Amino acid sequence: MRQLQLGKELSHDLRILIQTAQLESGMINPILDDTDLSLPYLEPGHIMHLRDRLRELNGSIVIKDIWYPTLQREGDVSIMEKLSGLPGVTKRELEHANQCRKYTRVITIAEMASLCGRYIPPDRFNGRWRAKSSLKWTRQPPPTGPMWDKYRQLIKRAFCFKKRNTKIGKQVPLDQSLGKWYRNARRHINYTAYRTRRALFIQQSGQGPLCYDRYETNENRNYFVEEGTSLKLPIDAHPVTTTLSRNGNLIADQEYNNTENAALTKYQQTDNDEEDVGDATLDLLQKSEILIACSDGSYDPITSKAAFNWRVVTDSEMGLTQCSAPVNTNPKYMNSYRAEYAGIRSLVKYLKTRELYHKKITIYCDSKSCVDKLNNKYEPSMTDLDKPESDIIRSIKSMAKTFITLQFEWVKGHQDDDDEIPFDERPLPVRLNIVCDISAKRMHAEMHKTD
Repeated sequence: MRQLQLGKELSHDLRILIQTAQLESGMINPILDDTDLSLPYLEPGHIMHLRDRLRELNGSIVIKDIWYPTLQREGDVSIMEKLSGLPGVTKRELEHANQCRKYTRVITIAEMASLCGRYIPPDRFNGRWRAKSSLKWTRQPPPTGPMWDKYRQLIKRAFCFKKRNTKIGKQVPLDQSLGKWYRNARRHINYTAYRTRRALFIQQSGQGPLCYDRYETNENRNYFVEEGTSLKLPIDAHPVTTTLSRNGNLIADQEYNNTENAALTKYQQTDNDEEDVGDATLDLLQKSEILIACSDGSYDPITSKAAFNWRVVTDSEMGLTQCSAPVNTNPKYMNSYRAEYAGIRSLVKYLKTRELYHKKITIYCDSKSCVDKLNNKYEPSMTDLDKPESDIIRSIKSMAKTFITLQFEWVKGHQDDDDEIPFDERPLPVRLNIVCDISAKRMHAEMHKTD
């Protein structure tokens, strides 16, 4: 765990092993996070031994930014997850099925089925078809005839039970047709054609980088007319098959059929914990070369709850943008430092996602300890990883590397206790700290009212 947290060479090697095991398993959920299902068909090794121990302890390991596949469309499911749940299936049968699945380079039933989503073509069961996958699959010899026979039987039991007596060499109808494609899915198979609502993209042949001929619909929207080329597919494009009509017009065989995956599992959701911050003043921030920001946290040791508030303005005090939010983490890891760091991380993430990293930015904080740790240029040691806020510190430092000039400065807190100096006459960082402190405490109070 510590080696993974350090993020050095050994961590890189461990990630490769884990991601390889993920691909070998054919599972959709991260295999060290979701340990409920037994995977007896995988060869024993370090990663599988670790997973078996986690399963015995009813535990899991969540690894940030680790690769895992996603479902492709409505009704999609992991092939091996479905086969593993078949009554009476043996370890050897699953081993043979997994060999055939890996040889064809598919993970889910949507990748195996036809693009219309109604049947499985016959060449998926004999080794004559292999998906054009961008993933690095392990080399293996072609499965034997008996392996393909068993694979065909298991697939029919799991997905085509109603028409399981379909003759070999014929397309096998699925029990449940697949639905709309997910636009937020990660696709590893390179298909020949894709479409959006108004455009069609045909992959060019050749050994160079992927490039597509782009076609637009005609006025009547009954065929496509070539318009140019494209180096990148739109995010809402999904695979289709095409037909050339008798008069030479290109027609898409499937209608545009795309949707957002509203039923994403916790494993498939993107790592997006960004708070809802409006962009009404973003234009003013973008026009300024110097930005001044401040963040402050509020922590209650009795309830172990915390909140933060941050504000950012230009050096001429224009474009005020702010955010208040609770700090979400395991209560036993909550402390005043984490409240401070959570606000700074939210602020840095906002500045990064709004592409303000080329500005000269100074972030003020009234915790000198937090500022000193963020300004420390040394890599964290093994003992640093034991501290409850070590993960959030590394997250801030990682994002800070993308900024040209980002400074963390200390400002004395609670200067509003001194009433001799009018608020408007105080320096900008002090005024920002005062209002951040008040807003963070107000957010904290609202959390208690909700409870």
